[in-house]
Amino acid sequence: MDLKTKLPNPNASRKQRVTGRIMTAVERVRVDSETNLRDILDKVDEISINHVDDTHFFTLSQVYEDLLLKMGEKNSDGGQFFTPREVIRAMVHTLGPKLGDTIYDPCCGTGGFLAIAYEHIARNLGHAPASTDLDTLKHDTFFGREKENLVFPIALANLVLHGVDQPNLWHGNTLTKRASYSALFDKAPKTFNMILTNPPFGGKEGKDAQKNYAYATSSTQVLFVQDILGELAFGGRCGIVLDDGFLFRKDDDAGLPAILTETWTEDENSKGDFPSYARLLPKRGTKAGESRYSWTVNFAARRKQAREDRKPHTDEAARLKAEVVSLKEKLKVLKAANPKDKKIEALQTKIGEHEKAAREAQSKADAIAAAVFDLKAVNPNAIVKIDTRTPEEVIQSIDDQGRIVAKALETLRGLLHNDG
Repeated sequence: MDLKTKLPNPNASRKQRVTGRIMTAVERVRVDSETNLRDILDKVDEISINHVDDTHFFTLSQVYEDLLLKMGEKNSDGGQFFTPREVIRAMVHTLGPKLGDTIYDPCCGTGGFLAIAYEHIARNLGHAPASTDLDTLKHDTFFGREKENLVFPIALANLVLHGVDQPNLWHGNTLTKRASYSALFDKAPKTFNMILTNPPFGGKEGKDAQKNYAYATSSTQVLFVQDILGELAFGGRCGIVLDDGFLFRKDDDAGLPAILTETWTEDENSKGDFPSYARLLPKRGTKAGESRYSWTVNFAARRKQAREDRKPHTDEAARLKAEVVSLKEKLKVLKAANPKDKKIEALQTKIGEHEKAAREAQSKADAIAAAVFDLKAVNPNAIVKIDTRTPEEVIQSIDDQGRIVAKALETLRGLLHNDG
């Protein structure tokens, strides 16, 4: 039976539709011989859902995850959509999804965030969860959208293998709102109380997508942030991967206004120490939550200090602008009385100087305001090691190390000679 024929069939079950969409990326199945075909059919005939328990699903899901990881290492096919699972697990642990949440990823790729969130909730349900809880978890909890034709069926298969037997995934462009296939998304709510995602970096969208958002920009990442704000339920939580261009305002096209009160920052030199991250996270905002690589940034305090630091510059800019207005009135009177008055040129020069000074003062004030959101603050807990050796001591150290290496090589040669 051709599983693709189930796609347009209005009587197809939800599971049949999921299976059909998984098969959409398979253009041709090659079987080398009649013997192989017979063996395949025999194996398929032996498969029974009654013989597949959670242990089997776990093993299959791990094999599939390993295949996705290898695709990512080769940077081919769906590999470009593979977010490191350590990052995903840290984000899922931070948000702590639970049964009853509606969890959504607007650009789900191969479904990593949704799959790990499923594992997190299922683990906390215990060994003998109620059947109603399992139905809620498997059918009414996870929702996602994906644009790429090849990746969409991969995401469906990944979620099915993890235990989400009826994934609520939408195939199409999230930003333009144009769907290629939406039948599996018909149970989705209008908003979600948890969003986990890693929007694509560096992408560009045309006017067709930009018109759907208040802040019109071609930046795919900025558009996704706006989309998330629109689909996150009141009081909901969001875990999102954003690059430094967005966070640190390196890119003018990523200048979306942000409202922050406090952030817990992890130094890039920690090299992804996620066990430490998980242990310190509940203590963030306190001294106990700080370490060599993590510290708290109080944005409320930074904004207050920035307002104080900006005030002299904004006051100066306002004073100069007021003087420019007054000087322009004098210039207008002079020109009306005598267009050839020698004072006119001097007054014009003074107006130009005041306008330039006002711009410079305002620029200083704006730079102070922008610095509030620069998260690249130097780690206050970093241990700085200073080499206080003299040049002669450095040379001596190099000489000593050379002697050690020479002695080791001599020992190796002796061992090789004895073996011979």
